[in-house]
Amino acid sequence: DILESTDRGLRAAYQKYCAFLHAETTLREKLDDNSWVGQKPTNTEIIEIFVSKSMWHSHYSLFGKVSNHPLLIKWLDNDPDKPGDFELWGFEKLSYNFADLREYLKGQAGATEKASKKGKEKEKEKAQKEKKSSKKRT
Repeated sequence: DILESTDRGLRAAYQKYCAFLHAETTLREKLDDNSWVGQKPTNTEIIEIFVSKSMWHSHYSLFGKVSNHPLLIKWLDNDPDKPGDFELWGFEKLSYNFADLREYLKGQAGATEKASKKGKEKEKEKAQKEKKSSKKRT
């Protein structure tokens, strides 16, 4: 049971995040089909079932940025096809935390920007070479 778990690592936190998303979806469905009885709880009330509001906004909001990282999602879900700790994080430790996730996301964003810049630079170089070779032909 995730609410009573003593695991304070990133995977347990991600399970809580996913449970919140599931609860939010279920509530929306029940409201839409008029099967919800009673006063509608606020998002904050639902969040606080799992974690404090301040912790949610300061840390759990990072999980909203993982959707473009399929290997990270597999790791967080503890999928049988998940990458190894070293393969994903570049280091191994007993428990990963939000600081590790923040660095991972920052590093991946930097890697994506670098790859994008390299691609654009290669395109420019190719265009310049083509321009030079077309001038030689004329």
